[in-house]
Amino acid sequence: WWKGSEKYDFLFPTYEPLLLIILYLVAYIIWLALGLKDPGIITSKSLSDYKFIYMDPESGIREPTCVTCNLPRLLRSHHCSQCNVCVARFDHHCMFANNCVGRENRIEFELFCLICIFNQILFMGRCIVYTGGFWNFMKNGPFDYPFLCALVFWHILFTIFQLHIVLTHIIYNFLGITQYELDQERWKNKHYLHDEKGRFRNKFSRGPIGNLLHFCSKDL
Repeated sequence: WWKGSEKYDFLFPTYEPLLLIILYLVAYIIWLALGLKDPGIITSKSLSDYKFIYMDPESGIREPTCVTCNLPRLLRSHHCSQCNVCVARFDHHCMFANNCVGRENRIEFELFCLICIFNQILFMGRCIVYTGGFWNFMKNGPFDYPFLCALVFWHILFTIFQLHIVLTHIIYNFLGITQYELDQERWKNKHYLHDEKGRFRNKFSRGPIGNLLHFCSKDL
């Protein structure tokens, strides 16, 4: 069934099934790295590595001690109640990887989302081609290929969900801010994310292009 209709073969060459398998294996490896890698857990040993990076650029002020970890609560860090650790530059807790997304594994998170989106689009395209094309899929697919249609529908929902994650995180990267800091307007309670008049101002920001360029360097 991988061959599909001949008029669509230029979209899905003969090596495409192997490519799809390889991409799914790559996605699995990145998922393992995302779940097993240290997201930036703050311990007594790693504290010295993070404390100068996440001090207030203007005043050097650090937030109070974490009552659970009994360690200084560095700026941009947060104590995750699910992992029971403080994470440097905490972004969110990823339920799919059962791990926090922080300073040390945020790149793996972005890569995992991107490759999953590509895999899902490739799989949906193959399913549609197998049914004879898009219009035939829309017209006869639910009756002739109900299971295949259910798979495509599920992949569409999951792709939309992951596209939303990727696009919002691109905006976060441009702003040099994390999902945790922006959700529920927490930035209003962070002195390093607003000015004296209460307007948003990220003291760690290097400008949109600078924030994006330094995303991979983990300096933010």
